[in-house]
Amino acid sequence: MAGLIRDHDVVFMKNHGVLVVGETVAQAYKRLYRLERACRTQVLAMATERELAPIPEEVIEQVKSPVPHDRFSPADRDRLYLDAMMRVLDRELPGYAS
Repeated sequence: MAGLIRDHDVVFMKNHGVLVVGETVAQAYKRLYRLERACRTQVLAMATERELAPIPEEVIEQVKSPVPHDRFSPADRDRLYLDAMMRVLDRELPGYAS
């Protein structure tokens, strides 16, 4: 699998789902969660059966650019994101880990 993924973060495996990797579990989780949300949004948009407008390049670049003067490193932001999602899981599905 490592030979297939090379320098990519996500591999869609026909009939087997998706493989998402990261330097940390937190980074991989954040990528997988965002991918799932993007796919869900696309399926809902396509369900309207209307022509979809592409997102302008300038909007994509703005979203991709780092937040200026952020006091947290990318690794810290990934960890904080995972910690927050774990708190949601603890609140909404207590006892899931047992």
